[in-house]
Amino acid sequence: MNVELISWTNDPIGTCAKAASMCYDSEPSRKIVKGCIKSSHLSILEHSNYTFKITGVSRSLLAQLTRHRHASYSVESQRYCKYNDLEFVIPENGDKTGWVNTFCNEALECYKEMVDEGWKAEDARAVLPNATPTNLVMTMNLRGLMNFMNERLCSRAQAEIRKMAKLMKDAVVNCPDHTEEDKEIINMVLVPKCERYAVAFCPEYQSCGRHKKLTELITPQ
Repeated sequence: MNVELISWTNDPIGTCAKAASMCYDSEPSRKIVKGCIKSSHLSILEHSNYTFKITGVSRSLLAQLTRHRHASYSVESQRYCKYNDLEFVIPENGDKTGWVNTFCNEALECYKEMVDEGWKAEDARAVLPNATPTNLVMTMNLRGLMNFMNERLCSRAQAEIRKMAKLMKDAVVNCPDHTEEDKEIINMVLVPKCERYAVAFCPEYQSCGRHKKLTELITPQ
């Protein structure tokens, strides 16, 4: 898996500051951006976009990723791209990993035979497993990224997409247009949902144990 930040809004956090200053008829500042975030005035974050080139992820991950609707996707097409050799993306699962890899390669051989026999790639792809690798370009605004990280940095998210979320966050934090204060703001918003608010708590039905559930923090009256 590889994640690369390939494009972004010029001065992303500065752009958010300009949007916030319009709301309050004030001079643009990072302080206002922080205040908006703390008060959940998050529309200002929609003015800054980040575009990623993501390679070597599974079609299984792609199915989860496209549930995040506030994003734009351009994905390698299985209609027009044909495959001879593939490095399948297989979850680590002890002695079962090799068995799954064998099954995936058998599916690939079946796919290749179908193409050789005249099947269109768009039809032969029916036999390819969810572990088939794919590549894509994705654009999200900062508010969309916030929601994405809330869900996918969660310890209960699947390992592959959690790894991708961490790489995306690192890429955004290290965006060349970000000042040290901008990085601080990014680290305020790109967090798992249990750390979204000033008081950390787990909103999941089944907790990983990182933070207490809200019911454990509230003292009965």
